[in-house]
Amino acid sequence: MKTRIWAIGAVAGIVLGSSLVIGGVSQAQQDTGKKIGNKIDQAVQGIKKGAHEVGDAVGETFERARGRVHEMGVASRLYSRLHWDQALNGVSFDIEVSRDGVATLRGAVSDAASKVKAVALAKDTVGVTRVDDRLTIQPAGSTTTTTTTTKTTIKKEP
Repeated sequence: MKTRIWAIGAVAGIVLGSSLVIGGVSQAQQDTGKKIGNKIDQAVQGIKKGAHEVGDAVGETFERARGRVHEMGVASRLYSRLHWDQALNGVSFDIEVSRDGVATLRGAVSDAASKVKAVALAKDTVGVTRVDDRLTIQPAGSTTTTTTTTKTTIKKEP
């Protein structure tokens, strides 16, 4: 029983001592805590501001890149799409694009599938409003020779 009373007394002493320590925090310690809290708040606000600035900079860079893509000529985009497509390897195209976006395709392709592919790529090119298909089908073994040059013309309409 004495041990139990002693244990209860020890616990009561610890609780009382803790409350005195906690309650006895000096004003200087409280001021230091507030200063630290304010500094942490300022740091968080600075991080948020920096994150917003980075987001804005990324958005501006994206818009500049988008503008440059649109500035690239329609004829250049169309030429690139036709030139780099594996199904159209070795085909010589004559490409004309008017100011209103009408693309005229001339040249000789080896089969109907190549013709369909070229017209589809042209129709799907940004800035092309309509495709004037003047491609001819010339089988691979025919006797007519074709040149390997590509002519790109932008037709200016008044």
